[in-house]
Amino acid sequence: MKYIIWTLFFSVLVGCTSPEEEPIDHTEIETSEETVEEAFSNDEESEEDVEEVTDTEQLNPVGYKLELDLSDEQDWVYEWNGSSYVVEGREVNAEELEEEVMSLLNTLDFSLSMNLNAVNARIFDYLSIDSENVEELELDLTFENGTFISYEYEQPEDEDLQQIFEFELEIEFHNGDEMVYEYDVLENEAEVEQRDGSELDYEASLEAIDVLLYELDVDGSSSINSIKEAVLSTLAIEEDEVETFYFEQVRESDERIQIEHSQR
Repeated sequence: MKYIIWTLFFSVLVGCTSPEEEPIDHTEIETSEETVEEAFSNDEESEEDVEEVTDTEQLNPVGYKLELDLSDEQDWVYEWNGSSYVVEGREVNAEELEEEVMSLLNTLDFSLSMNLNAVNARIFDYLSIDSENVEELELDLTFENGTFISYEYEQPEDEDLQQIFEFELEIEFHNGDEMVYEYDVLENEAEVEQRDGSELDYEASLEAIDVLLYELDVDGSSSINSIKEAVLSTLAIEEDEVETFYFEQVRESDERIQIEHSQR
């Protein structure tokens, strides 16, 4: 019943939208090289290839936090801040606490090149959890060189519903510049703030977001590396210019993928 009401609400909302502001269905996008060039004509251009995104294999973790929201309204937490060890929602003997927390981290053996499905699977397998019983997963990792990685995932309710309903991209550069892309179907919003501080109007923002999403295909088979590389390549941005990269995508199915990668 909740889904039917929500669908009716969306239908009414779209029906009230003027034709020139009708949200784009990103499952059937057709574009051209001219469209790509026009949409990004105001961005800084670079003929050099985007440098390979630094992986975590050579980095030393100094802390992590894992939070799981389960369907039975339980919350599980594993946390290590470099000196203390915490487990919530599960019974672990005090003398086994450190081993339990660090064993999960070692089993995960996280790297930026791992696809997100593999990250989920390693966590679920270690904790002996059925993936269907996990509503939301949040993982934060901090490394010795100041690198911070955050990953959040919410399970889809219907995998057949693939249209992107919400999208947000925020890039902060080492020189203080910022770039922001925001898109929301239900709110009928599309906003783009360019690196030079200027903002595109609604139609130009919608076109720029449309072109960017056309170049991306983000799902559980993606890795943080592949997502970041695809975005930076499309926007002609050098990886070593970027201090913080934030990406969030929500599909009609309610599947949500959110990542943040900061390099201080």
